[in-house]
Amino acid sequence: MRITTTLTPAGINIRVQLWGFVQYPGYYIVPARTTLSEIITFAGGPSDAAHIDDIRIYRNDEDCQYQFLKFDYNELLWKEDLTGAINNTRINAGDIILVHGSPRFYFKDYLQVGLSIFSAWISLTILILNFTK
Repeated sequence: MRITTTLTPAGINIRVQLWGFVQYPGYYIVPARTTLSEIITFAGGPSDAAHIDDIRIYRNDEDCQYQFLKFDYNELLWKEDLTGAINNTRINAGDIILVHGSPRFYFKDYLQVGLSIFSAWISLTILILNFTK
C-alpha cells in the first residue's frame, strides 16, 4: 500500500484514495482544495491503458450513501471555460477516485506468447522423437 503526502503545513489536509490505471495508485494526503486533475497529476498521470473519458469519484454524502460522479479528463484539461468545472472537481475527504482502463497488448506481448507456444511445441517434438527411437 502506498501513502503519498503533498502536505501544506499551514492548511487543512485530507486523505483520499486513487486507484486504477495511473502511474502510482494508492492513498494520498493532499491539501483540502485539491482538484481532480491535480491529484491525478500527483499520481504521475494516467497510464497509457487508461480510459480518461471515464474517471469516477465515489463520495459519501450526508446520508452515508455512496454517490458517484463521472468525469472526462480531456474536458477538465482542455475546456476553455473552467469556472464551473473547477468547483465540480474539488476532492473531499474520504473520496475514492477510480480511473478505468483496460490492459493493452503490444508486439512484445504477442511475441512472448508466440515464443512460449513455439518452444513448447519444439520440446514436445523432441520428446516424441526420443521415445520413438
